[in-house]
Amino acid sequence: MAIRSYDLELDTSAMIETELMYGRKGDTTGSVVLNVSLNNNSVPIDLTGYTLRFRAQTPTGLIIEDSSNFNEVDLINGKFKYAVTSALWQETGIISTSYFIISDKNGNESTLNLRFQCLNSADFEDADTTDYIDQVEKTKAIYNSWFNQSKEIIGSIDPGGKVLTELIDARGSFNTLGARENNQDTQIATKSDKSYVDTMLSSIAQGGPKGIYYSLSALQTAFPSGADGTYLVFDSSSTDGAHSYIWDSSAKVWKDLGVYQAQAVPDDIANALSGLGIQSATSYPDLNNYPANSIIIIGDPMRLIAHAPNNSSNEGFTVATVSGNKGSLTDNEKGGTYQYLITQSGKKYTRIAWGAIASWTDWKDENGATKHLEVSSTNQTEYLNANNILFNQNILYTLNDMSATSNFPSNLPGLLVVQNGYTDDGGTNGAGTVQTYTTYSGIIYTRMVWGGNLTWTEWIKMNPSVKYINVYSQTQTDYLDADNLKMNMVATYGLSDPSVLINFPVQTTGSLTVELGLTDGNGAGAVQTFTTYAGVSYRRILWGSGPIWTDWKMLTSTEKNIVVDKQTQTDYLDADNLKFNQVITYGLSDPSVLINFPVQQTGVLIVKNGYVEGDGSNGSGTVQTYTTYQNVIYRRILWGSGPIWTGWMKVHYESTNDDDIPKPSISMFQKIGIIGDSYASGQIWTDFNGTAITDYSISWGQIMARQNGLSVSNYSEGGLTTRSWLTSSYGLTKMQADVIQDLYILVLGINDQNILGTDGLGTVNDISNGTDTFYGNYGKIIAAIKEKSPKAKLVFVDMVRTDENYSIYNTAIKNLADYYKVPMIHQLDDTYFNEGIYDSKMKGGHPRGVGYALMAEAFKRLIESCLLNSYDYFSDYKLTN
Repeated sequence: MAIRSYDLELDTSAMIETELMYGRKGDTTGSVVLNVSLNNNSVPIDLTGYTLRFRAQTPTGLIIEDSSNFNEVDLINGKFKYAVTSALWQETGIISTSYFIISDKNGNESTLNLRFQCLNSADFEDADTTDYIDQVEKTKAIYNSWFNQSKEIIGSIDPGGKVLTELIDARGSFNTLGARENNQDTQIATKSDKSYVDTMLSSIAQGGPKGIYYSLSALQTAFPSGADGTYLVFDSSSTDGAHSYIWDSSAKVWKDLGVYQAQAVPDDIANALSGLGIQSATSYPDLNNYPANSIIIIGDPMRLIAHAPNNSSNEGFTVATVSGNKGSLTDNEKGGTYQYLITQSGKKYTRIAWGAIASWTDWKDENGATKHLEVSSTNQTEYLNANNILFNQNILYTLNDMSATSNFPSNLPGLLVVQNGYTDDGGTNGAGTVQTYTTYSGIIYTRMVWGGNLTWTEWIKMNPSVKYINVYSQTQTDYLDADNLKMNMVATYGLSDPSVLINFPVQTTGSLTVELGLTDGNGAGAVQTFTTYAGVSYRRILWGSGPIWTDWKMLTSTEKNIVVDKQTQTDYLDADNLKFNQVITYGLSDPSVLINFPVQQTGVLIVKNGYVEGDGSNGSGTVQTYTTYQNVIYRRILWGSGPIWTGWMKVHYESTNDDDIPKPSISMFQKIGIIGDSYASGQIWTDFNGTAITDYSISWGQIMARQNGLSVSNYSEGGLTTRSWLTSSYGLTKMQADVIQDLYILVLGINDQNILGTDGLGTVNDISNGTDTFYGNYGKIIAAIKEKSPKAKLVFVDMVRTDENYSIYNTAIKNLADYYKVPMIHQLDDTYFNEGIYDSKMKGGHPRGVGYALMAEAFKRLIESCLLNSYDYFSDYKLTN
């Protein structure tokens, strides 16, 4: 019986990496089944008469070959099933060398590598089987990350301070809880001992039960209608220890699952954070002296404890003290020690011991909620100077005119996020406060308050070129020490022996991202993120005057991770309807079912919330990033009061190859015709009386012609729609009277949207029946071009604007290009159109002469990229003329 099956589309002409496929040690043959389609350039390969074999190399180097578990499903169309042999599931680890061999009398051919991982079994009786937790986590990095998860641990132990509330109530008439406990020795003897409770707490930190209650009635009161997950109950009626309870939705009761068996914790980290249980102010009177790596519940009032965050509070509290050292700490050892405290009512405070001879910082109040607001008027003066905006705010700027603002990196509307770094000093921006500004076109800037005089650094643009590197050899020594890696790079590690990696959180295969922090080069603020092949992520930051790398910290994520590989998963097929905080991997065999994606290809979509959190609905500022299997990245943002999704914008990055990819020259063409409106005609507007002047000599087409030694004809006029172009003397009439062109560039649509709106859009069906709509009239234009120049090449161009109904028209332009099977240029793929200078320098809604000159450069780049990206379409140029 197949427990897991995978559909594989293998193409001998494409370097497409397969998904990671899983089995478990000891699985039998057929537990994992592969449904394979083998193609060449998307054309099925006829496998009739061929012999099929599977070959692999295990993590320890053992060679496996199997030819007996193939099922010939449809060999003529390159389809077969393979039941993976049990021999592959004998050793745990990543299996990176595995492939199919296709043989006939002429010899052998092989596919690209498949990717498998053999997971450990849970057979703890087998001496040859290692505990999976030990195998993965038995490293110093996990030990450190265990410390750094103290916030999550405390939150799991005592969500909302409910345990502490019960503890305070439990004092009764006694001054302290300890006094009452001493009076109740006989009852205490029936409770679970401390080591058992510690094990329970450790299991919660490992992802076990959701919380602890000290009676069944307390659990029933907290969740009278049930809740997801399991909960531990320490009830005096249960003398055998804590019982695990789960909600029975049929019977509408909490069901006892019996004595809870905690998950085993590795010996080397079992006591990393020691739960010291309930203690008194007498035993632990001074927070400065609490033992390292401990969690302590204080049932006495906070006002009795020295160096507490609130010396007048009657609340009890839970506190975690986390350090790289052990036991009691001297001043020299305290440097970097961190305390996290939660009061009975759920208030949170943090502090850190800092300096060579360490002293504690003031307690930082962690209870301030982030403020969300929109700035739509220049009357909101307190938000117009970025230097004066306090931390912990997300501010959406929707001003029509940003010229009234100051100290912003761009004059485009956008989202400003102000986050506090290290101190707050009663509400002012202290050292480490960070501002991030994202324009509506997706450009990101950041800066930081720094130094003893607390001054803002310069704004830094955060969309730099990123270098992508694959590290597969030990000879690539420049990339083996994480301390020496430069910023703005993504390094993928596929080493057969990852033990050569230095200063990594774990020595395993994975992906390391180095992001720009504060300075050019790896200065204070640079961030490294390492994600292992198993999906565990770690992060560290370069910090201080040294600067020095902090310890690696394991990241916990609230993101939802989903794999979409079936058309029936309809909730995930329309990008417009996806909620934020999701990472969705699309592995559909037919991606044409995807709606509102930048391309209909397999890939990964990340949805991040920008402006609102609320109930999970996507508000202004939500960002979607889609990365195709070919590593092409697109991004868009939900914007405005509507809000409405902007158009998808391709994100540019530096090639792995240090040499630039060569591009063909636009001078391949001798004659180009441009079909358009005022933007194609060189129309400019005066400053004096708001009148328009059309000068074709400064149109981007004519500037491009002079620059590249070719001929350009303008079949364009201000105000033209697809309908009026057919009757204009500057449109169809001029084109029919002119010479045949090599290339026709179609850039209509702005006025269709402005004048006709969505009522004039029509449908794809209008192309063939000639209906008087945008689709139908564009169909008439293409028919006229083909009649005039049947061998000419065509290129559609969409619009820069993506608000209001422009995005709907841009989709229509893409549909037209797909209908005629011709390329489409996306203007926002060029930096000139997406970085703001194009919009910000307009007068009367149109560029000036310099703007048209910049457009000429941009269109040259876009057309030359189009020639390369649509190589097959242009490959017969001049062969058929």
